[in-house]
Amino acid sequence: MEKRSDRLEISRDEWLSELWLIGRSDLGNHIEINDDTGAIRAKGLGEMPENTSRALESITEIRTIHEDSKGEQSIINERVTFKLHSKIEALKTIGKHLGFLTDKVEHSGNLNLNTKLSITDMKRSIEGLTDGS
Repeated sequence: MEKRSDRLEISRDEWLSELWLIGRSDLGNHIEINDDTGAIRAKGLGEMPENTSRALESITEIRTIHEDSKGEQSIINERVTFKLHSKIEALKTIGKHLGFLTDKVEHSGNLNLNTKLSITDMKRSIEGLTDGS
């Protein structure tokens, strides 16, 4: 693993940093909303805060251009769609790596899975849970 990491020229810290960049990504880094009109404008890569474009998974632009009878063109419809990498997946991966999340459930005390309960015992247990005792 160390040789592979060296070949790729990436450390665990760099890997976590990249996930953290995605985990804390903000759409406001990529668009601007006009306070007066509500119009949304896509920021150019140079306008985005440093390195935040790495959180983008894709950008799609659709333009409809109309040409009038004089041959003059004008854009009548323009749509830009941004898709960010999954924040949830990035944060889950970080959480698992740091031990915040675990797939294991640890139990303390004695647990006997072979204990047989009567229907009456099960009803009492369920009633105890539902009546707050």
